[in-house]
Amino acid sequence: MHMHGRRKRSLLGALVVLPVVGLPSAVAAAAAAAATVGQTAGATSASNPYASGCLTKRIPSSFPRARVCNSDDQRRSDSANASADGNASSSSSSSSCSVPDFDYPEIRIGAGNWESSLFQAYIMQIVLSEVVGVPCTIESGSPNTLISFYDDDGNSFPFPDRAYPYDDLRVANDAPHGDCRPVVEEGRTCSHILPEVWDGQFQTITEARRDGYIEQPQDTATVGKIAWYVPRFVIAQEPSLATYLGIGGDSISWASGEEQRRKLAETFLRPTTWADYCSEVSETKCEIPDDVARRLPTEAEVDDGTADKYRLEGAYAGYFRKTDESDCDLNPTNCTGHMVDCLCTWSTNVEQQLYWNDIPLSSSGPLEPNSGYSYGDMIDIWTASVETESPVMMWWFTPDAVVQKWKGTLGEFHPVALPEPTEACRLNRVGSDARCSEDEWLRRGNEE
Repeated sequence: MHMHGRRKRSLLGALVVLPVVGLPSAVAAAAAAAATVGQTAGATSASNPYASGCLTKRIPSSFPRARVCNSDDQRRSDSANASADGNASSSSSSSSCSVPDFDYPEIRIGAGNWESSLFQAYIMQIVLSEVVGVPCTIESGSPNTLISFYDDDGNSFPFPDRAYPYDDLRVANDAPHGDCRPVVEEGRTCSHILPEVWDGQFQTITEARRDGYIEQPQDTATVGKIAWYVPRFVIAQEPSLATYLGIGGDSISWASGEEQRRKLAETFLRPTTWADYCSEVSETKCEIPDDVARRLPTEAEVDDGTADKYRLEGAYAGYFRKTDESDCDLNPTNCTGHMVDCLCTWSTNVEQQLYWNDIPLSSSGPLEPNSGYSYGDMIDIWTASVETESPVMMWWFTPDAVVQKWKGTLGEFHPVALPEPTEACRLNRVGSDARCSEDEWLRRGNEE
């Protein structure tokens, strides 16, 4: 990532992903370790071993000084003192940091709502706060949520609530001296840089460059790839599903249109939430444990959305079922198998690809307008698929830690070979605005 001192315009990160490129292994390892601390700590208060600095902890001989303080440290300190009602013994985050040696405006990073983008934001925060000596914070998208590698409370690893906060870059560009701190104090969001942007955002990037509120994006010298995937056990059971020739419609498949629809509808069933399984599938309404659900969701789990998960460790294994959408006896000409699409703000072209390649699959997620799924739900659905040996087809990307987790197992991500896109196809891919349009024809775009 190329960063420099021009503060009037915001900086926009490059086109792909790997967060550890060109940085010390100690930094990458600490970022991963901090995430692990947060994932295991849950809601409990756990001390972050890197609160004073990653490099100070890992390489104290080279980095003996604590990282520099930032505006979030002051907010945490004020909050702690307010909670203690003026008690002088209350803890302060400022004790974990040092005053910067020079006066340089704080840099605020607009991380995306997926893991590698947040890791990259953490690494930028480490380098700026500990090597360069510049205060650095991470924008969460919510005034009530603070995200920081140095979080005293065990680094709970919350994701920001947006994928690409372009409006935040415009806000930073318009702020006096490019300073986000007064803007954030007003309860608004503001960012100077997006650490990871995929090339499906090309249209928005071009418009932002034209409007003059971002710098020229810089390449990260890594390559990210988007594809459709099925678990390896699916290919072992039905090798034809490894290519579009085995999943396409009439024009490119050995089967007739209706035969192909039935094949996919019966293979790729719909994932079911914990709450729906208990209310619509379980004969005992989950009052009696079975192999799928160990219990009924509590009222608190219903209220906080946990009951809407597609898998919950120790409580719900996940379940895939036939619905009206996949009932080819009821709907022989428009039944579909299930495809796990992502949220529309990511770089997905699934709807366009399915429609113009005549592939009888569709996504049925809760996120409108494309019926996509959140990052966490997609991971849960894949895990449930592998553990219950229920076939699933899913949009995903590499490099990514989730892909590495399943490598060498029956859940390994196996790419589905799609037709090679023509230049006309590339030029006609829908842009970021059309992907989130309420008009399905805009989301489908043109054939070529």
